Amino acid sequence: MTTEPRISANRRNAAKSTGPKTQAGKHRASGNALRHGLTGQASANTDLIQSIAKALGGDPAPDAPAREVAQLEDLILRIRKAKAQAYDDALIRITSQASPDMPREETDALALIAAAPDLLKFDEYERKAMSRRRKALAALEP
Repeated sequence: MTTEPRISANRRNAAKSTGPKTQAGKHRASGNALRHGLTGQASANTDLIQSIAKALGGDPAPDAPAREVAQLEDLILRIRKAKAQAYDDALIRITSQASPDMPREETDALALIAAAPDLLKFDEYERKAMSRRRKALAALEP
């Protein structure tokens, strides 16, 4: 059973965790999900989604399970592309700052370190999308 001091401490901590208070902070937080375009809106690549849904042998209608699998497959592809772009951007930045005699392995390692925070975020998106895809695929099976 939770003790009274613990309950009181939890309430004090919860009162501190109410999100941004200023208008600027609220505006910045509202844009967090739009930073890379991987949340919210579906992809505009409807041809790819249609072809994946048809290849799965399902109905490509907007609310059909095959369509959901196809949209999630497209999302996973976009996430992987964003991960590659994050690494490429970091590699370009590191290479431009590095001395010409720096070994390629070292610039690669520094780029990976620089891109690591973004790559970890994208990994989280990818893991969730893959889990949703697995569930959607299971719904397709008879």
